[in-house]
Parts: sequence; C-alpha cells; structure tokens
Amino acid sequence: MRMRCGALAVTGLLVVLLGGSAAPAPTADPADATRPSAAAAAAASPTVVCATESPSWTAVGADGSPVPVAVTLGCGQAVAAARALVGPDPSVVSIEFAFGRWCPPGAICSAARPNTGYVVFHRRVGLADLVVSVQSDASGNVSAEAAAPISSPSPS
Repeated sequence: MRMRCGALAVTGLLVVLLGGSAAPAPTADPADATRPSAAAAAAASPTVVCATESPSWTAVGADGSPVPVAVTLGCGQAVAAARALVGPDPSVVSIEFAFGRWCPPGAICSAARPNTGYVVFHRRVGLADLVVSVQSDASGNVSAEAAAPISSPSPS
C-alpha cells in the first residue's frame, strides 16, 4: 500500500498528516477513570500554613554567657517529614506548622528544645486532627515522631 505524507506548520507546532491505514487507537485503561487527574490532585492539596515568626534560641556557653543556637528547622522540611510519616490522607484539609511543642489550650507544658516544632493535620469535620512532633539536628536533618490524634477545632 502506498502512504502519502504531508506536513503543516501551525503556530510553531508541526502537524504530520499520514494517509493510508491508521494504527488502531489505543484503548483506555479502566483504572484511569478512578484516578484523580493531576489538576484535581493539585486542587485537592491541603493548604499549608507556616509559623510567621522564627524563634531565637540561646544556649549557655562555657563561660556562662548566652550563645545563639542556629535555627535549622524550616516549615517545608518539617511538613515534608510529617507527611512522610502520616502518609496520604484525603481527609486532610489543611496543614499547620509551628515552632515549639504542641500544647493543649489552657494546659501547662514544658518549654521546647531548640529546633523543635509540630505539624498539625487538620481533617474534615468529625475526624480528630493529627499532630506530629518534628525536630532537626545541627545539620538540618529533620525527624518526625509518631502522629497522635488531638481534639483541636478544625478550620473546615
């Protein structure tokens, strides 16, 4: 069989037209219908709220004078470590990061160590929120502790 070929340039794109028998159209995978599109997944991504103030910590030097401690914990790395621990959870509507230790409203809690923080996963109404404690070492390596349910008011 003889094939005819033509090309047409359209606004910077090259469209090739082939004549003759066409290859069979690919069939759709039925599983694709149940997977969210990239746009839908991006739209469903929870909002992340980061602490607006960076803390300043000091340690006591050998001579007794205060020595500043470098802040090595950041919102992005803390949320990433907490997300890796919690895993995908479609019920999460927003994520909040703050420095220090999570403390229930009205409770007396111990002071936080330098470069510690917490990430709260606010979930849909009717589900307990989750809190994950995070900390970083002097090199900025972040670790996350087990997620625990908390009864804080969810923003949604």
